[in-house]
This record gives sequence, structure tokens and C-alpha cells, in this order.
Amino acid sequence: MKTKMEMEQFILTLQEEMNGSLKKVSADADNVLIKAEQSYYSVQGILKKLKEFIIDYAFKDEEEEVRFFKDIKPVFQSELIYHHEIYNIESNKPFGNKANLREFYTKELNGIDKFHERNKDVFNYYQTRKINNDKEYFLRKMPPAFIDEDALEIDDRFCTPISCKLARFKAYERLLKYLNHAFISIDNVIGEPVELSLLKWTDPKSALIELGYGLFCKASLNNGQATIKQIIAVLEYMFSIDLGNWPTVFNQNIRLRKMISPTEYLDSLPVSLKKYIDHWDGR
Repeated sequence: MKTKMEMEQFILTLQEEMNGSLKKVSADADNVLIKAEQSYYSVQGILKKLKEFIIDYAFKDEEEEVRFFKDIKPVFQSELIYHHEIYNIESNKPFGNKANLREFYTKELNGIDKFHERNKDVFNYYQTRKINNDKEYFLRKMPPAFIDEDALEIDDRFCTPISCKLARFKAYERLLKYLNHAFISIDNVIGEPVELSLLKWTDPKSALIELGYGLFCKASLNNGQATIKQIIAVLEYMFSIDLGNWPTVFNQNIRLRKMISPTEYLDSLPVSLKKYIDHWDGR
């Protein structure tokens, strides 16, 4: 019988193997489509090894099983989903016509929004890092928490429906950045990614999140049709920064400043601008 230490070492070794394999594919692949295809098959092989190990492994207690299906397996599975989505996008996107490209990417972004909307309760559970339903969501012996589309396609020896959703949330976080990057690239060289911005955000991350919510609430982008997820993804790309779990920062940091000033950064902008104008006016 395999021990917990053997399981942890196996997972660590498998993560290193997956990361090394993906790094090699990224260096060797001639284009995005080949990279996505080879990455997908590489991760698929890794997941097969993980599945074979876990099916034959007896978790020592419920906490260990919850940790695996909540924190470990979704990391591996999200890689598979991400590269599969990239392959489908690159295989089906139109070429040459900017308007068609914008329409295509918009449909892809809308599909992600619809998935989040259908699963908003689970998404909020994931984003706020709650634990009260962990046993219901991440133990295989438990019946599905509700009628669920993902439950039709899983091997219940190696997954729970909510574990699969967490993997998709993680994959879609990366996919949003990819699609917004693709949007920006349309007005540069068609089909070629733009260079990463040389501008680096040097104020606190919470300030950029506050700015993103300000743009969203003011409906300043796409006539108010841009979602907060799209806006945050664009800001992350533009300023070469990972804003991490930005909904939690908004809910547990920015909103809780309301007794002082929830718009601390936004309030500082007109003050700084006025000083700049006064300087040039010689005041």
C-alpha cells in the first residue's frame, strides 16, 4: 500500500515532469497551433499517470482527499483544458479580416462569461476560498451537489464535478488573458502576438484593481459591455502584472475601506493631475 509520503513525492515528480515537458514544447514548437497540440498530448500523458496512481491509492482521511481534488488535481487538469481551448481557437479562427477576428474573439469571451454565469455559486466559492462545503464538493463518495453537466462526463474514481469546474475556472483565467492579448494583436500584425509592454505597474496591485472597477462601473469601455474580467485581463497584459485573486482583493480590501475611502487611488488621480496642471500654469 502506497504511503502519503510516496503520494506527495509522486505528485511533485509529476509536476516537474509536466513543467519540463511544456517548457520543451514551448521552445521547440514552430507555431501556436503546434505548441497547443503537443502541449495537450503531453499533459494528457501526465494525467493518465496521475489517474493510474490515484485509482490505486487509498487516501488516509477525508482531509487528504479534499486537498487532492480541490488543490492538486485541478492544477493538472487545467493545463489540459487550457491547451485544448487554445488548439480549438487557433484551428477555427478566421484569417485576414479584422472585423471577423473581433467577432470570433468576442464569441469566445462571451462563452467564458456564460460558463461563469451558469456556475456563479461555485465560482464565488472558489474565488472567496471558502471551505464550508469542501466535503460535499470534493469527496468522491458524496453524491453530486446538484444536477450538473460535468457529472455526465467524468470518471468518478478520479474526479468530482466541482473539481472539474475548478480546473476549468483556472484554465479560463489564463484563456481570458490569451484572448485579450489576441484582441490587442488584431490592430498590429494579424496572427502575430504583440511584444509585452515595457510599462510596469509600480503602484500597489490593489490600486490597479480599483482602477479596473472604476472603468467597469463608469461603463467606459465598449459602451459599457466590457466585463470586469475582460478589463482586469487587459490591465494585467498592458502592465505586465498578475493581479491574482482580484475579486477577493475587491471584496475584502477595497470594499472594507468604505469607512475611510474605498476609492483611495481614484481620489488621488485628480489631485495629482491638478498639481501637474498648476505646475505648467506656473502657480
